[in-house]
Amino acid sequence: MLSGILAFSALLGVALGCGVPPRHWCDTVVTAQQCQVLDSCVKYAWSNQQDAPRVKLSLYYETLCPGCQMFIGQQVGPAYKQIGNIMDIEFVPYGNAHETHDGTKWVFQCQHGEQECVGNVITTCSMDILKNFTTYFPFILCMETAPGMDYAKVGPECAQKLSIDFAPIDACYKGTQGNQLEHQMALKTEALNPPHKYTPWIVINGKHTETLQQRAQRNLVEVICETYTGTKPDACSQYTEIQPPRCYN
Repeated sequence: MLSGILAFSALLGVALGCGVPPRHWCDTVVTAQQCQVLDSCVKYAWSNQQDAPRVKLSLYYETLCPGCQMFIGQQVGPAYKQIGNIMDIEFVPYGNAHETHDGTKWVFQCQHGEQECVGNVITTCSMDILKNFTTYFPFILCMETAPGMDYAKVGPECAQKLSIDFAPIDACYKGTQGNQLEHQMALKTEALNPPHKYTPWIVINGKHTETLQQRAQRNLVEVICETYTGTKPDACSQYTEIQPPRCYN
């Protein structure tokens, strides 16, 4: 608690300009970003205020899949902004690809062509290099919502836009590190039970069903709010089940 107080005190000078009272800085991801205290909210506030485990969303996808891009841009992005403090999000960029072993490296064949393989590996490298979800998720979101299909071009552009050093990610993507990391994504995907049949393949708290998939693709916020067993954030209030009135004897 003391470390959290100290961290927030150190940020007072930066955050006072955001126009939001300090007690509300960590209400949502958006507010935390505006007040430039997102990392501190994640580290000190949200980690200590949970009265139930966060809901884990695992997304098995491929970077050029239109449905995957739509889900990340229209569902995951808004959900993270509204209720990111009750979610843990895992990205597994491999999807319907296939791999073969050739000497000292893995060779990937991707459903939507070579550029998809490039995008998958760049995304995988970004997660390994950047480490912090609050840093690499905006990069992934930018990659998946940017126009065009040339990830070797889109990657550096998104990095520049977000003030991220692309050089380590590029070195990873072009070298053995990225090759081995993407192999791990293949292993994760192949270990799914039940096996995936399409992308995006959505797993929530280790569970996948057709009903859950369809509901998450329609309204991820609602599904996460319903699944979370702790005190719901304000953004969940519109999905709170209202019990119909009853007349008792």
